[in-house]
Amino acid sequence: MKNTILTIAILVASIFTIHAQQINTKIVSPNLNPKIQLQKDLSKLVFKRNPKTEGNITLNGQSKIKIELENPYVVNLFKDFKKGKYKFNFAFGADYSKEKPRPEFSFFTFRTTVKHNGKIVKILEREPMPYIPGVDMFLAPETFDFIYILSTIKQDGLTNASNTGVLPSGNYLIILEAIDTAYKKNNQIDKMLIELKVK
Repeated sequence: MKNTILTIAILVASIFTIHAQQINTKIVSPNLNPKIQLQKDLSKLVFKRNPKTEGNITLNGQSKIKIELENPYVVNLFKDFKKGKYKFNFAFGADYSKEKPRPEFSFFTFRTTVKHNGKIVKILEREPMPYIPGVDMFLAPETFDFIYILSTIKQDGLTNASNTGVLPSGNYLIILEAIDTAYKKNNQIDKMLIELKVK
């Protein structure tokens, strides 16, 4: 009988001890400073930067240039580029993560947008071409499609033969873009703008 009573007493004492620990836990937890807890949680997070591509396209060292044509013939503008009066340069670097190291080449899609007096004439894209990161490169005018787009604009009141390569007067805006095919969402290559005026 004494052994039974002793056993029951020990059991009750154990239950009381466990219950007291649970009570202490419930009392202590709400007293934790929520700011401290938040700081601890944030310190465990690892922030990863999204890979991105940065660079620029320049014409004679500028990202925006004005050209005024003395005559409306597109072929003369093309000759100026081919003779070296206007020179394109393309330079870019990339911020790659450890998981995706710098490649030997990056592929770019070149987009050309031509506007006439504020209205879009045409937008064209070239197939991706490989370029080396970190190298300042010369670009031929044929990299973009602005000469082609300009040569297809028709003037009202002229015959088809007279229309070939003759620009209507007005203000043109040529927007040239280089888009890294691997990082389209984080492409930060500065656009090249050509303001072309035809009298």
